[in-house]
Amino acid sequence: MTEKMPTISYDDLLERNGITYKKFSNDPFNGSVEGRIKGTFKNGLLDGYFEEYFENGQLKSTGTLRDNLKNGVFKEYNEDGLLKLKATYENDWIEGDFEEYFDNGQLESNGTFRIRQKHGIFESYYKNGQLESKVTFKDDQLDGDFEQYFENGQLKLKGIIKNNKMHGTFQEYNDKGEIIDRYGQRISVEQNLDKWGNNIKKKEHYGPEKTTLIRPGKVEESVEEKKSDHEVSKSYDESARESIKTKEAMVSAGKITLKDKYFSENIGDDFYSGRTYTVKPMSFPNAVTECMTKYATFSGRASRSEFWWFYLFVTLMSWGSNVASASMFSPRDPLADILPLIVSLAFAVPSFSANCRRLHDIGKSGWWQLIAFTIIGIIPLVIWYATNTKTKGDKFNT
Repeated sequence: MTEKMPTISYDDLLERNGITYKKFSNDPFNGSVEGRIKGTFKNGLLDGYFEEYFENGQLKSTGTLRDNLKNGVFKEYNEDGLLKLKATYENDWIEGDFEEYFDNGQLESNGTFRIRQKHGIFESYYKNGQLESKVTFKDDQLDGDFEQYFENGQLKLKGIIKNNKMHGTFQEYNDKGEIIDRYGQRISVEQNLDKWGNNIKKKEHYGPEKTTLIRPGKVEESVEEKKSDHEVSKSYDESARESIKTKEAMVSAGKITLKDKYFSENIGDDFYSGRTYTVKPMSFPNAVTECMTKYATFSGRASRSEFWWFYLFVTLMSWGSNVASASMFSPRDPLADILPLIVSLAFAVPSFSANCRRLHDIGKSGWWQLIAFTIIGIIPLVIWYATNTKTKGDKFNT
């Protein structure tokens, strides 16, 4: 006959090093609890369906845990009893659909994660329920339609992004739904005045498509004045630079933004000039996986965290091989050097490629790593490896 597990108050438990014990006991708790948390513990870890409550008795969260890790649908509520978060988890990572809500119960954002990466359509909303942004992700990169809206529901910004880079033409609107700017790959510009001289009728040619924009204002040049192709090109280059500065200012002012929690990509001047590079701090396991996946990839870039975490990994592996060899062979044994040699050869190529990508990230050629052979060249290399990402490295984007 199976012994029934005891049910006690959650307040009679305490946690040490992530394991839950009954007070005055050194054995991990097994049994059911009630009170602020309702659920079942196995070997000191919550396992199975559980409920957590606020002090006012209102439900705070509910879901299923497996060895204290979230698995399945998990829900969080605020103290007013309104849903705050609903997401599908796998071993404590969001894996599947998620929904986040404002304090008033209105949907704030939603999307889908696949293999711990954003994938598919992500939407964010204003508190009044109007759509704020709608973007498409593919393997954690912006890739597809990109739309932003004003709080009144009017379209604010629209375009297409491929591989985290602006692709083609972006259209910007005011809160009345009128096009106020278009930036991208412009080929030619023609300007005319109406008979009152109060409006600019601007024809912008984007390849085969022609778009007419009406803007208030005056121009000083005469209607009859003709500009050469060179002058038009020069004028556009200057206006394009001003447009990029304007977009950068809008980003700084928070007028063009994505929700930091889920849309972490930094959209700045590089994005609007058609090239973008997002620096994401890497954890130790992610950096090792990235560098070993790019075993012999000498193109592209590597952030500081990616480089130094992998450097630490290689150092530990080298040290470990020497310790293991010393414990298995005597110093005079010719086999003593075999294991360290194998480890050194195994990590030689990925180390060179990581060095190369790190130098690319600050705008330098990977060939600079060869100055390490001069011994004195190690000093500038260490300084470069510790230097933060620079926009000069954009030419090495892949």
